[in-house]
Amino acid sequence: ETVIASELSLPTTAAVLASVADSVNLTEWPDQPKRIANPAYSKNCDVTRKATSSSACVHGDVNATRTMVVFGDSHAAMWIPALDVIGDRYGWRVIQLTKPGCQAPDFPRYSTTLRREYTECAEYREWALKKIEEIQPEIVVISNQLKDVEWMVDGKPTTDGAEDAWSA
Repeated sequence: ETVIASELSLPTTAAVLASVADSVNLTEWPDQPKRIANPAYSKNCDVTRKATSSSACVHGDVNATRTMVVFGDSHAAMWIPALDVIGDRYGWRVIQLTKPGCQAPDFPRYSTTLRREYTECAEYREWALKKIEEIQPEIVVISNQLKDVEWMVDGKPTTDGAEDAWSA
């Protein structure tokens, strides 16, 4: 089943611009919907920085024949609530392979949390890529943060050249 854009009910550009213009003079926050709990951070799905594998949590329609893998850092994990709903609605298993501060591209990462080279990230990436090959998903969604990422060059952390390393 294909998701057709006409099924979505979205405001027009003019309506969005009018809403933004109307909000300029607001002095109080409007009521906010309850925060959505992210199953990516549940007890069974959350991955620590020191882990080198994960439980490969399944979201969406767990019995579906089509499979999507979500791979990357916490910026990939943030998509789990939406992809869980989409997977359930449209018949996709959504398998989570995410690790905080651990990018999908292959380069040595420095962890500001661990204050050293993030060797667990490299090991996790290797494990995750083998897992993706084993799963043989129809789709792999990759999402990562690049801003302020430090990588290791000559044994020292730096942001210099990180974009080039990322691109390579």
